[in-house]
Formats: sequence, C-alpha cells, structure tokens
Amino acid sequence: MEIFATIFTPVLVVALAAVILNSVVLRDAPPVKRAAFTAAGAWVIAWVGMLLLGEVRPQDVILIPVSTLVAAVVVGFLMWWSYAMYWVEEEPLAPGDEMALDGGDGYAPAAPEPEPHGNYLVRHWRGESTLGASYWLNNNIIGWGAFYALFVLTIALEDMDLSLQAAAAIVLFILAAQLIISTWAGVGTWRSAVRHESRGGAGGWAVAAQVSVAISALLFLAQLHPRLLSAREYAVLASGSDTLGEPGQVVVEGDTIRLEGNITSGISDRFAQALAAAPAVRTAVLNSPGGRQGEAERMARAIAARGLNTYAEGVCASACTHLLLAGRERSAEPGTPIGFHQPSFPGASRWELSGAIEQMGDDYRRAGVDPAFVERALQTPAQSLWSPPHDELVAARVLTSTEMVVGGGSERLHEDLERYAAEQRALGPQRIDRMTRLESVTARRSTLTFRYAADVDFDAIDVVTSRATFAEGARRQTCADPAAKAAIERGATMVYDYRDRAGKQLFDIRIDECLPD
Repeated sequence: MEIFATIFTPVLVVALAAVILNSVVLRDAPPVKRAAFTAAGAWVIAWVGMLLLGEVRPQDVILIPVSTLVAAVVVGFLMWWSYAMYWVEEEPLAPGDEMALDGGDGYAPAAPEPEPHGNYLVRHWRGESTLGASYWLNNNIIGWGAFYALFVLTIALEDMDLSLQAAAAIVLFILAAQLIISTWAGVGTWRSAVRHESRGGAGGWAVAAQVSVAISALLFLAQLHPRLLSAREYAVLASGSDTLGEPGQVVVEGDTIRLEGNITSGISDRFAQALAAAPAVRTAVLNSPGGRQGEAERMARAIAARGLNTYAEGVCASACTHLLLAGRERSAEPGTPIGFHQPSFPGASRWELSGAIEQMGDDYRRAGVDPAFVERALQTPAQSLWSPPHDELVAARVLTSTEMVVGGGSERLHEDLERYAAEQRALGPQRIDRMTRLESVTARRSTLTFRYAADVDFDAIDVVTSRATFAEGARRQTCADPAAKAAIERGATMVYDYRDRAGKQLFDIRIDECLPD
C-alpha cells in the first residue's frame, strides 16, 4: 500500500542516520545519554534531510514526522538496550589515588585495551579487530564481495518466473542487506582506524583507511535519493499494491481472452489462471496503456506457449507491446495507437535499466520485427511515446495478420465491414417478412453481426429444427452474394443472431466459409 512505502522510507532514513551518529559521537557517554542523543539526532537528520531531498509530499506532512519520531524512539530504545549490556561505569577515585595511578612522575600508563568481544561480527563493529583485518578482509572482501553477490542475485531475478510482488520483496531484502553489510563493514573499519595508533600502528595507514571509508560514504550519499525512490517503489509492490494503478480486467469470451486496463502487479497471475480455465481460447484482445515490463513478459510467455493470435484495439502501448508481439498472428483495429518507448523505474539510472532495455530488444527481434524498427523503439525515452502509423507497423512486421491489411495494402477489411454496418444502421430497423425484422448490424474486428427479431415466443418453436432450416438458407443466400462471398474469402465471418419477441436468443448462425458448388 502507498502508506506502507510512506512509512518505510523515513524509517530507513532514521536507521541510517542513527548508525552514522552512533559511530562518531558520544562513544564514551552513558547508555541513556548516548541513545537519547543518537535517536534525537537521527530524527532531526531524517526529517530535515527528506525536506531537502524533496521526498515530502503535501499529504505526508503529518505522517512522515510521526513515523520518523516513532522510528527514532524505537532505535533509541534498541541502542540503549545494546549499550547497557556491556557498559561498566567507572568507580570514582579516592583522594590521593591520582598519584598512585601515575607513579608520582606525572605520566599515567596507557589504559589497557578492553577484552575483545567473542563474536566476530560484534568485534569488528566495535573496532576491536586489527586495521588490516577490518579494512582488507571485512570491508573489501566481505563487505564489497557481499554487495556484488547480492547485485548479481538481483540481476538473476530477471530470469526467474516470479510474481512482481515476490520479486519486489526479494529486491527490498537485498537492498536492506546491502545497506546493513556496507554499514557494518565501513563503521567497523573507521573505528579500528581510530584505535590503530594506540595499538602501535602507523598513523598514515589509519588515515588512509578513514579516507577510503569516507569516499565510500560520500558515494553512497550521492546515490541516496534515487535509492530511496527505488526502495519506496519496491515497498509498494511488495505490499501487493502498485503506484501505476489497479490491474486491468481479464475476461474470457468464447474463443477470446480480453485484457482491458493496466498491466500492473498481480495481473499476470489472473491472466494465467483465466487461460488455464479456457482451453478454447484462440485470440488475445489487448486494450492497455501499458504497465510493468515484468508482468507483461510473464503474460507474453503464456500467450506464446498457447500459440494465441493477438489483436490490439483502443490502445496498446509500452508494456502492452510485449503481449502483442507474442502472438502467432498479430493484428490491430484501424486507428489503434501502438506505442513504444524505453522501460523505466523510479530511481533507476539508464545503466541499471540496460538489462531491461536489452531484454526488450531481444524480445522484439525474436518476434521477427525489423531490426531498424527495434533500434528506433529502444531509442525513444521513457517520458515519450513513439506511435508509428499502421503501414509502418505492417512493413516492420509488428503486425502480420491479413485481417489488418488486404487488397494490396490499401483496403482494410474492418473498414469495409464497419462502413457497411454504418450504412445499414442509417436505414434503421427493416422488415424482412411478416414474422421477421432486422434490428441492427454491427461490425467487430472481422465479424459482421446481423441481429433479427422474430415475432414468436421461445417456447413456441422447435429451436433445433428451426436453426437447421435457417442455417442452410442463410448459407446459400450469403454465398450467392458476390460482395459477401468476397468478404468471407478475405477472412470475414457473418453472424445471424435471431431473438424472440422478448429479446431472448433463439439461436445464431455463423458463416465463415463458402464451399464450392
């Protein structure tokens, strides 16, 4: 949900600010004072920082201060609890003990190093490990090694057939793990460098290690804003919602499955379930402005596996093109805009999106689309939309079905059928005989439907016998009409829908071929 992400972002910032403050200030203060100062400072840094970064929307002016304050209180309590476990308050010295401590010569011996903690992770975090082990092993090998290993895992997710919600939850976990590991490695190395000289080490190595950690921290801070944007988006997706809107509707109508609306989180599962329950489906009708590329790729794989034809009507843009190009035969309603552009994700750079862009290009080329057309599509920025004319779509093999273009590329079957239907509608209802009236004529894709009203009751006739009688007559009459026969040969289907006087369907007759005499 949106509120989940609104809370998640400030909590993450509070935790990060608290870790930074904890590593550099009041390290020798009592637990209560140190925890209170850290929590208060983290709350101020988080709130002011989000203001400066522009992360606060007008509707968040109450929610974010409260959520950051709650997070700061929780962080403060956890820090106090962890400090109190190993805090030992020093006994005050009795009068005259100062001389005993310095041996009377004015020089006090160096305080002995505290006993190192038994846990390796805690030992590094406190700076008790040697600088060499902290910097080379923990910071460089473990810290950066884990960072890149998790990065590789993120890339590998693209090849896994996971729902968008599951993938987002995993990525969110990876981001949190990267933050925790990097912070643990950097803070422990910094603290070890602070103690390095007191252990007899060279000051130059300590400074070099601190400079290295500082540079890494600055690089991280430079990427903080886009990382927060990405984390916020992943949090919304992991919660089961989507900032791009509610998923569209998936409806099965006979041999057709229809997609109406957004391709957003969860719709690929709905689409797969609908397909599994409808083995008779042969065509996917698409009307979508686009959405998530990952969801679209899962749906495209389902379309390709079933060998479905695809048909675009209304609009098919962005991620919808993956579905269209997965079709065995691909066509579109005349005038339907089919739009292309690069993928995008909040906070992601073009370099980070390069894998998605490359995958899109591979999918387009695998569908047989002209390489020059693919390059043009991939060069269109995410903020723009390239909608080429239908003639160009046909020439580039984006559209392949002869339903789309007939008669040498200039005459369109759907336009012919729609024109005929419009002419018949202009005439109004027409009396055919004493018992039958033609109510309407409609064209949808390559189907021309004639709806008749019969002056009879459903229960008063033998539907099976009547349909057989009407079917034979309708076929002879249709195929005897040169224009109708030519339309059928070009891929049209004629449907004659008969209703009783109450509007209840008696039967329908479909004619999609004319057999030779």
